[in-house]
Amino acid sequence: MDNSLKEFSKPLGIWMAENLEKGKVAVIEGALGRGDAEAYTEGFKDGLSQNPNLEIVTTISAEWNRQKAYEAATNIITAHPDIVGLFVQNEDMTVGVASALERLGKLEQVTIVSQNGAPYGLDLIREGKLQYTNANPPSIASVMALRLLLGVVKGEIEPGHFYWAPTQLISKENLDVTYRWDASEEEIEQWLNLPLPEPVIPPPTL
Repeated sequence: MDNSLKEFSKPLGIWMAENLEKGKVAVIEGALGRGDAEAYTEGFKDGLSQNPNLEIVTTISAEWNRQKAYEAATNIITAHPDIVGLFVQNEDMTVGVASALERLGKLEQVTIVSQNGAPYGLDLIREGKLQYTNANPPSIASVMALRLLLGVVKGEIEPGHFYWAPTQLISKENLDVTYRWDASEEEIEQWLNLPLPEPVIPPPTL
């Protein structure tokens, strides 16, 4: 399991722990076996543990698939009709989950947190169907990665270090300042002038 990925999902658990008083929570995971989905679940659990009145009652793999996530959410609501929170490990699956909850009349009952910051994920936040996400836009990540690579090639940056990709915790309150996946030339120009990230020392263990 890649323990560094636990830090990506942990803030989502903390946010839910702070914003839900008590009740049942479930996790809809991605594909199991390669370690990322498992790490996301563990990180979320770590954050959620700050509120002992919230209980994870089930975790179901939907294999990063929207239709399977729809079915997983339906099964969760059938087994636990009083569920109050869901951690869905990416926003593509969240689209299916939101559709299932809307069909079952549970959308206002269940608080959903997710990951990625994809355009359709931001639309879900805008519509009030997703409450919180940890965004990792490939747009700004690729700009920063290129700048670091050029710095190494030019001898300005020491090679061999680990860097976190830029992330943003997004809710309805700060949608207007998100890093977009389909960045404009103006946004890219701004990113080219941002300070470079500092290397993580020591690097996280796998």
